[in-house]
Amino acid sequence: MSLDILFYITAASALGLMLIFASDLTILRRALSGREITEKISESKPVFHGAYILLYLPMARFAKAVVMPKVFREIEIVISKTRLLFLRAERFLLGLTHYVRGKRKINDNGAGAHPYWDSLNGNKKNTDGDEEEKSGKDV
Repeated sequence: MSLDILFYITAASALGLMLIFASDLTILRRALSGREITEKISESKPVFHGAYILLYLPMARFAKAVVMPKVFREIEIVISKTRLLFLRAERFLLGLTHYVRGKRKINDNGAGAHPYWDSLNGNKKNTDGDEEEKSGKDV
């Protein structure tokens, strides 16, 4: 029983829509010739013209003025961090190449940085004959 009612409502709606559109089409056919119809269609605005003007253009202006500079700034930060990462990796690889090829950089431990090394260096100087004579004359 409920399916019968649904069928009748659907049929009546379809019939009503056909009558509405058919009457509009017949009025247009009687009133306008083919040439006039094409002129009217070419002069009319597109369907979404109002939505384009009221919605799309303000959003596009906002995006261009506010959002895009922030996006570009973030992209610039990411690019600079990536560049620094690649520079560090390049420096590491260069040091590794120098190590493998034998161009080792000898680190100076800072001569005289610790008293132990100073005492060793002092003993080394005292074993030389010239150093002992100079130290004996000064005393």
